[in-house]
Amino acid sequence: MLEAPAHLAAELRTAVEASDFPRIVRLARWRAGLTQQQLGAQMNISAATISRLETGRQPLHDIAILRTLATALEITPAWLGLADPGSPPTPPGSRSSAGAARRVATTSAGEDQEDHVKRRQFLVAGTAFLTTASDTITGRIEQLLTIPSTPTPATASLTGLQTQLGRARSAMASAHYTRLSAMLPPLVQTAEAAATAAAGHDRDRIHALLASAYVLTAELATKAGGDGMAWVAADRGLRAARTSGDVLAVTAAARRVAISMRRQGRHAAATGLLADTASRLDADRGDAVPDVVSGYVTLLCTAAYASAQAGNASQAEDYIREAERAATRLPASVTDVSAVTVATVATFRIDIHHALGDPQTALAHAHGVDLNLLGTPEQRARYWIDTARAWHTHGDRERAVDALLSAERTAPEEVRRPSVAALISTLRYAPGPVSSALHALAARATTTSPPRSF
Repeated sequence: MLEAPAHLAAELRTAVEASDFPRIVRLARWRAGLTQQQLGAQMNISAATISRLETGRQPLHDIAILRTLATALEITPAWLGLADPGSPPTPPGSRSSAGAARRVATTSAGEDQEDHVKRRQFLVAGTAFLTTASDTITGRIEQLLTIPSTPTPATASLTGLQTQLGRARSAMASAHYTRLSAMLPPLVQTAEAAATAAAGHDRDRIHALLASAYVLTAELATKAGGDGMAWVAADRGLRAARTSGDVLAVTAAARRVAISMRRQGRHAAATGLLADTASRLDADRGDAVPDVVSGYVTLLCTAAYASAQAGNASQAEDYIREAERAATRLPASVTDVSAVTVATVATFRIDIHHALGDPQTALAHAHGVDLNLLGTPEQRARYWIDTARAWHTHGDRERAVDALLSAERTAPEEVRRPSVAALISTLRYAPGPVSSALHALAARATTTSPPRSF
């Protein structure tokens, strides 16, 4: 991890005041302790692209990239010109920000009423910001995770919660992320209240449902580029799953925690958690039910990708081959829209070889995927996006754009994700002529209304 220079706060403050966006990105990355490769991995773009952004060789005026950078670097979007705060934002460590923190944190004996009123106005303004932010997907997730829920009577039945969760899963499978973000807060709130009030086996079942709701929240947060929020939601899901004792709930939640670890650069820890969880499933038994085998396959695929991102090709190959072997025990056709099939494993091959720097092999595996065995629009759109990334790395912008257009036709909201919008922007500003189709795609990918999205 990079070590931040002692004078970084002052330099960052100067850069913010000068609206020197490339320098802000470089300094904020140093402050976060990230290399260009690590930041690029979080944003799903290359380290070379990060370098171009930091040196000003690639213009920093694309809204999607700016939003993704702000999220990845954990800085206020205003530092990158995405808001009009009324005065230049002050980086942490400056005299004014430290003074403000002291005024909010302490109350001296001689403090007058005027200071008290100002402090209250400051706090109310922060609450108002959270309320306004709830109009977006990320805002709703933030509220779900950070604002205490209002106590509600635990009137929801187990069947009612199952119905709510089923609808939320369908929204995710259909890539209707705006709709899903509105479903999750009341679902989580109701399940939390019901779990507190329930007893016996019902309490365990409700905790399993609560775990699934948090897993969906974590997955949506990841799609929105909110890796920190995703880790919080995944951890809450894992706690609820372990309370329930449901092995499948634990499997799904542990996988989301591992994904959060991997996206923060903790590849070895992520792989260890995935492998340990997989070993506890006893999926090699002849009587193992399809759901257990499915969970086993998904854990191994995720472990293979984490290994590939860490540059461990042999370990990645071992995991993906075991996943392919186990997947042959699953039904050959799609019986459930979210079912895992051999095609699901094949899509991971695309990501693995792309992460290992071999786009040609990634594209060869992409050509072999049977899209009819990917049961949801979300799965099919992700296939097209993964293929687009491989074509981009391979140097074929036209085919990358064609793949992105296929993803958009399949699931429009999937293309509005910050990381995908950043890919589109990278294609748009790459050297060479830009097609009208790419210009139009970029305009659609960055729009937020209607509906309001990320």
